[in-house]
Amino acid sequence: MDFEGIVYRVLEPVKGTSARGEWTKQEVVFELPGEFSRKLCVSFWGDKAQEAAGLAPGENVTVSINLESREYNGRWF
Repeated sequence: MDFEGIVYRVLEPVKGTSARGEWTKQEVVFELPGEFSRKLCVSFWGDKAQEAAGLAPGENVTVSINLESREYNGRWF
């Protein structure tokens, strides 16, 4: 899915270690223009996290994302 938006906020990066090694996550909040503007938080992982960290608030961008939901203990996220 592609969308166009304005970078609203670049959150602090999160780093950690799992059984598969080190990982990095960068979350960016985008504002989607329209009659009722909405905000969408997108998580970028690995190499994409480094690219996303270079975004600046107010920047107009086109983003390609994969949408996915997961079930955990009967709840969907």
